[in-house]
Amino acid sequence: MQTPINFKKKVIASAIATSMLAGFSGAVLAQDGTDGSVEEVLVTGIKGSLQRAMDVKREAVGVVDAISAEDIGKMPDSNLAESLQRIPGVSIDRVNGEGSKVTVRGLAGDYNLVTLNSRQMPASSFGTSRSFDFANLASEGISGVQVYKSGRADVQSGGMGALINILTPRPLSNPGLKAVVGAKAVKDESSVMEDGLTPEVSGLFSNTFADDTIGITLTGSYQERNSGDRNANVGGWFSHAKDGGDWAGVPDDQKPSGDRAYAIPVNIGYSVTEVNRKRLNSQLTFQYQPVEQLTVTADYLYVQQETETNRFSSGMWFTRASGVDVKWSDTNPAYPVSYTENTGWHELDNSLNYNLAKSDLKSAGLNVMWDVTDNLAVEFDGHNSTSFSGPNGKWGNGNTFNMGVYDNYRASVDFTGDFPILNVGYQDGRTSAIPDVSRAQLTNNVFRVQLQDSSVDEYQLKGTYTFDDSFIDNIKAGVGTNEITNHYFNLGVQAQNQGSWNGVQGANGIGDIPTSYWRIDQFSKYFDNGGAGNAGFQNNFIHGNWNDLLAIGAELYGSDSGDCPRAYCTSYDPAKANDGFADQSTIETSDFAYLQAAFKPEIAGMPANLAVGVRYETTDVESSSYLSTYTPYIRWNGGNEYALLPSGSNDETTYGDYSKTLPNVDFDISLTDDIKARASYSQTIARPNYNDIKGGFVWGTAPRIAMGDASAGNPDLNPLESTNYDISAEWYYADASYVSLGVFKKDVVDFIGSSPVVIQDTGFHTPVNGPRWNAAVAAVGSDLLAIQNYILANYPGSVDAATGHIFALAEDPILPFTVTRPVNNKDASLDGIELAIQHTFGESGYGFQANATKVDSDTEYDDLSKANQFAIFGLSDSANFIGFYDKNGLQVRIAYNWRDSFLASVGDSAGANPVYTEAYGQVDASVSYDVTDNLTFSLEALNLTDETQRQYSRHENLVRNYTETGARYNVGVRYSF
Repeated sequence: MQTPINFKKKVIASAIATSMLAGFSGAVLAQDGTDGSVEEVLVTGIKGSLQRAMDVKREAVGVVDAISAEDIGKMPDSNLAESLQRIPGVSIDRVNGEGSKVTVRGLAGDYNLVTLNSRQMPASSFGTSRSFDFANLASEGISGVQVYKSGRADVQSGGMGALINILTPRPLSNPGLKAVVGAKAVKDESSVMEDGLTPEVSGLFSNTFADDTIGITLTGSYQERNSGDRNANVGGWFSHAKDGGDWAGVPDDQKPSGDRAYAIPVNIGYSVTEVNRKRLNSQLTFQYQPVEQLTVTADYLYVQQETETNRFSSGMWFTRASGVDVKWSDTNPAYPVSYTENTGWHELDNSLNYNLAKSDLKSAGLNVMWDVTDNLAVEFDGHNSTSFSGPNGKWGNGNTFNMGVYDNYRASVDFTGDFPILNVGYQDGRTSAIPDVSRAQLTNNVFRVQLQDSSVDEYQLKGTYTFDDSFIDNIKAGVGTNEITNHYFNLGVQAQNQGSWNGVQGANGIGDIPTSYWRIDQFSKYFDNGGAGNAGFQNNFIHGNWNDLLAIGAELYGSDSGDCPRAYCTSYDPAKANDGFADQSTIETSDFAYLQAAFKPEIAGMPANLAVGVRYETTDVESSSYLSTYTPYIRWNGGNEYALLPSGSNDETTYGDYSKTLPNVDFDISLTDDIKARASYSQTIARPNYNDIKGGFVWGTAPRIAMGDASAGNPDLNPLESTNYDISAEWYYADASYVSLGVFKKDVVDFIGSSPVVIQDTGFHTPVNGPRWNAAVAAVGSDLLAIQNYILANYPGSVDAATGHIFALAEDPILPFTVTRPVNNKDASLDGIELAIQHTFGESGYGFQANATKVDSDTEYDDLSKANQFAIFGLSDSANFIGFYDKNGLQVRIAYNWRDSFLASVGDSAGANPVYTEAYGQVDASVSYDVTDNLTFSLEALNLTDETQRQYSRHENLVRNYTETGARYNVGVRYSF
């Protein structure tokens, strides 16, 4: 139940701000109106949470926002990222319908630093990003979150957009016995293959002993969740503009009129994905206070996730051969209203993915706080934290079976709606759109292992000296060091079961796999969009059972040697890699020192605060790589499929370093008892992602007919550096109520761009335009299949007749490669305005939160140009509204979160083309009722209106991804002791 409080004095708010977020957010302080004494009253629920978060904002140095738990083990949302989007300027990225990463003031996850109890955590999921995945942490073990939007010398560097500090409970901050247990049943409608409910259980136990000098807290949670999505996608768009174009296009008579920019699709595909996740969170905290001046805290965090991913898909790769017919829009750039290929053999490409993955996060820390004197406080903090992401079994975590039905198809796609509609017919007049399973074949398979190991060793020594009755409030100083290690391993093994690109398989041709292994299915059973039920849509597709195909594939095509005799499975042996290999490690060692002084002047009778600080850091980077090498002769698999052939591997180590001086100045003044104005200046940095600072030279293993691709890292990159300006005003006009308006500007230097260079003398010979190729063109023309068959028939000494592969020879020409390397070459400015209002309607129980952020940049992507361009990813406006009722044990909340469209990335399977994410809004709601003071029942609903997500390229109709998820419902019970 909620007990109202009245805000009286700054000292009370300061006490709330400094103690409540670190504790359990259960008890707060209120002042007795008669004798000035301070008594403890219990303030829980929504209003108590908002009051504590508001007090943190009010009393903070610089620009800080916060979220506080509503009660012990009860954050406002079941996912931390979804709670964070309540804060002005914060928007989130969702994965499987769940908040995963955050963008702050237009700067995406890689530009923000997430700490846990002021400790930097290692990367927590597979990939090269530094961005923290909030899906790894259960909200039940969190007491609060602080978001530092302006830089400060006494907090860690690395958050150019913001530093987000997650706080966990401390037993001595809230002494006595506390215990909570909770359970939820979850129904996730994004899962279309699992109908049942999944469980979530959580618990918290805390107690203090020996006159509250010893405390222990144990939190734990276990969650199972079934989720998924349905997706329609175009892998890339071959784009053309006045200043250039990608390598594939259409004949002149099919181009749009008026010399407009245009794009044609690489392929079209539809998929259904199911993810089954198990997540375990636990944390143990022990505190000992032998004397009032000394507190020792030891804690251990363990997080584990296991995922099982099943995915099946179907689609078609376009050949751009003769018979192309395009109807264009009247826009610029032009998009194909319909794209049709009337002639030429096509393959209905179907795939199965089955992946088992596991990740864990472990963190052990020790903190010692010692009040040496009444004025001097010293703190030591150290931790070792590790994370691992990789396969959960011998089959690896990046596995695919590709299945083809190769036939005399004609194909047409309608791109006029949100959902692209593929229509498949036959050139020879057949009318059935059901794939002919007698022509189905297992074309190839890829088994891939992906590993990431990360660790952080960090040690800090801090001191604060507080002055008595002085213009100087305090001086803070500190030194520290951390070492961040990141190891990335990727190895792919691919088997081309098909004999050639046109699908003739093995000695017996089509039909190696008995037809009983194939299953005809319909996409309309899984998609909600009406386009899947369109009469012209290619609704039917084939797929099979993973284990059955594994067994028959091993029987037909497996080997008696290797890591997995007579079976398909992944390998850790670099010698077996034929679909990519990388073994790369980076070690970053940073040393830092800071000094910050705080002053409390009075200006014209108005109390003010001034903080001036500087942080100095040095970082050394060591990057080691163990990468594949290749023979000088490229293999032509057929069509536009080429491959480099592994010959071994080599290792290389490169180095880099940088140093940065980061100042900050923060000023605030209380214009009245209720109105505060702020101004802040700071410099912050964001470190390059791990992919950018990797060592070595990586050749793309699948070059195209005219060009190959390669990449290289750059350990000597500088971090991105932002000079930040903030001005804001805040009016705290009532309990848990305020209005704030702020403007900000960020001038960022050393954004990382790419520097593509074409290398002509790569040493890789290609059959294309060699003597055999030219002879074939002279004899049979330019059709790729005809050229391939001619070489197979006339040059048996340089081909593999069984597979149809053709190998380059020493007299063949050299294939050029475009090598891309990251460099610091871009500067940009962004500015914005943030408006927030939080209001509670007295003691009625009603209230609301609303905020909006408008952000802009001096960079903009030009969709009518193919030139190499720079723009900031993730930059978008956002708005949030939350209405609530909290009284007499009944709590109701409804939230609407909206994010405008934004540039998500640049690059698709066709080339350097933009990928935009369409504007997205979502409605969530929750209701709970306190049956007794201890027992609460709750119901939560996320994505109530079943919104879809969509991405596109240079025009909204150049669709890249259309994704359906679904609503999620949680029914819960909670009991506190």
